[in-house]
Amino acid sequence: MKSKVRWWTIGLGLVAAIVLVPAASAWACLGLAGLTASPTAAQPGSTIQLKGVEFGSNPVQIHLDGLNGPVLATIAPTSGIFTQSLTLPADLSNGPHVLVATESAVTANGLNNGAANGTPARALIQVGPATASAASPAPLANLTQSSSSSGVGTFVLIALGVAGGSLFLAAGGIFLAGAFSRRRRAEGEAVIG
Repeated sequence: MKSKVRWWTIGLGLVAAIVLVPAASAWACLGLAGLTASPTAAQPGSTIQLKGVEFGSNPVQIHLDGLNGPVLATIAPTSGIFTQSLTLPADLSNGPHVLVATESAVTANGLNNGAANGTPARALIQVGPATASAASPAPLANLTQSSSSSGVGTFVLIALGVAGGSLFLAAGGIFLAGAFSRRRRAEGEAVIG
């Protein structure tokens, strides 16, 4: 009976590891930065409040309508969080606009010359009357044309996570093979003796 309980425990542990290791690796690679705007509807030239969460300690730039859009503000987060007032440009067209927050990504050597951006966070705002024309989604199209790059450090961390998971699974396989071998040997000795 003890043998069955032990095998069930080992089996459940391996199944949990097989499921959790890849899930944890994938979760660790996600950019969790978030940006919210309040209110989400405003007039050109009015002031809104931005809140950013899960950023690092590098300066965060707020771009208008895409990663390559004009920078409206540069904010220094405190412990990864910031709350900042932002005045919208007075000549901003009516319709939906996207505010994109990008943080300078740290490169493999721990430095950044400003060339690499981290994972962006976005907040959608409506400027002017809520019944904006149907032809105004053009600023949203800019998001599909822009891209961000991951630094070498990200790839190193992913490789280390995959290597660690592989070693864990290999060790589990070796343990099971050894336990199975000992059990067969014990059964063989019991038949002979």
